[in-house]
Amino acid sequence: ALVWGWLWARAWHLQMIEGSDLASKARRQHLASESVVGERGMILDRNGQVLARSVESRSVSAYVRSIKDKHQAAQSLAPILKMSQKEILKKLSPAKGNFVWLARKVDDTTAASVAKLNINSIYITKKIRREYQFRHVS
Repeated sequence: ALVWGWLWARAWHLQMIEGSDLASKARRQHLASESVVGERGMILDRNGQVLARSVESRSVSAYVRSIKDKHQAAQSLAPILKMSQKEILKKLSPAKGNFVWLARKVDDTTAASVAKLNINSIYITKKIRREYQFRHVS
């Protein structure tokens, strides 16, 4: 009888006293999401020759409305990105929207040079792309 009494008391305590706290913890655990992104592996043929692999590439992007001096930014970026100032200014025009890609798939040296400029609202993004050794595999 004492054990049953203790079990009923414990159940009442969990339901009435700690119930709302435990319910919020359970809700938080149930609704939590975690994003796990793994690297894609290499694809090999039966002889061990690489058919496809993942390669890291960098791109240069800009948030147009946040750039204070577009002409100065274009002048600084033009020689690094091997584009004309006119081309960069056209991409940085507000009519294109707020976000714009200035250059995609740039090499590490170019990305480092752009990062050294430290221009506000110019960003280097890193993406993993798939590279196929023989393009078309039949």
